[in-house]
Amino acid sequence: MQVINSLYAMLNTRTVAIQTARRVLWVNLILTFLVSVFSLFFVPFFHENTMGWFVVIPVVGYILVYYSMSFRSKITVDKAFNYTICIPDHSSNTSRKIPLEYITHIEICEYRLFNNSNYYPCGVDQSYFYTKTMFGYIGLGLIVCYKIPKSLSGDSITRGICFPESKANEFLKFVKENTLG
Repeated sequence: MQVINSLYAMLNTRTVAIQTARRVLWVNLILTFLVSVFSLFFVPFFHENTMGWFVVIPVVGYILVYYSMSFRSKITVDKAFNYTICIPDHSSNTSRKIPLEYITHIEICEYRLFNNSNYYPCGVDQSYFYTKTMFGYIGLGLIVCYKIPKSLSGDSITRGICFPESKANEFLKFVKENTLG
């Protein structure tokens, strides 16, 4: 029954805005090199066209690294015009869905390669603040603070999440127009 309900919810939502945060080029090239070297161990070198393997494997490896190792977040709307920010949660292979009406505060942050500070927004419980990291991503990010109603969560804790967001200005503008006034 749960599968049917999730399929029904998926069919009744549409994506309003989507963004994909990707790593910088040199990190993608290093990861492609590592994937290519690993996959060359499985190439049968007795095959006639050995040089073709050394060209095809890095190209296919780069395409796989570029499109599979990214962070995609989106804003969806259902038939009742309820907007939701969907952020993938790789620990449980689901997505964290934050309704826009629960957002109390949103701000832009900066992702750097090595000097990321542990910034906690005011009013957010530190044990309920999560930072989604992506090695090699340099650029903008969003900090979203939200408070789930006490009737749904059993507590009145303000939660927060920080995630890479290449289109942070567009998302911030959209959220402010539709919720925060």
